[in-house]
Amino acid sequence: MEAPNTATSAATTDIPRVAPPPFDKSTGDIVLRSSDKVDFRVRQAILAEASPVFEAMFTLPQVVPASDLISVPENSLTLEVLLRICYPISDPIPSALSLAEVRAILEAALKYDVESAVCLMKRFLVDKFAKVDPISVFCIACRHQFEPEAQVSAQYITHSSKSSDHPAWYVSEAYDNIPRKYRAKLRPSPDKQ
Repeated sequence: MEAPNTATSAATTDIPRVAPPPFDKSTGDIVLRSSDKVDFRVRQAILAEASPVFEAMFTLPQVVPASDLISVPENSLTLEVLLRICYPISDPIPSALSLAEVRAILEAALKYDVESAVCLMKRFLVDKFAKVDPISVFCIACRHQFEPEAQVSAQYITHSSKSSDHPAWYVSEAYDNIPRKYRAKLRPSPDKQ
């Protein structure tokens, strides 16, 4: 799958754009508007099945008459990938995602409690980035208390730090943001040095 084509252009516009297929169909009964003004026409039933948060949002009694437009703080790329995971679409995750984009999608999946997206993003995070940027993966995993992902990335960190006078975990600014209980995983045991 190619990267979604809803990326924000340099020229910001206040006119909403229409999302790419399948989120452009008139059969969608609700519109999710991204922070960069892309309108995704979606079906409430699909979102409610994928996310208890959306289900609650759609079933709560409304004080004001309900609108079919919901503005969300996520950008269009994050929202598109999250929705593609919720919808019955083959190969929903573009292979060209950056680590920052994966983190944003993962955080949106956690926010909206889309379990399938959380699982896919955790796997994508480790498979694509643990070897090339283990510190960042470790920090993301620790922040969200993803033990297996933290352990995998910690192994890459300690393996790469054995050949250096200044281990990557020691010189990284991210190290200060790692909870104490995870810091011990980064230090190789004395018998392995």
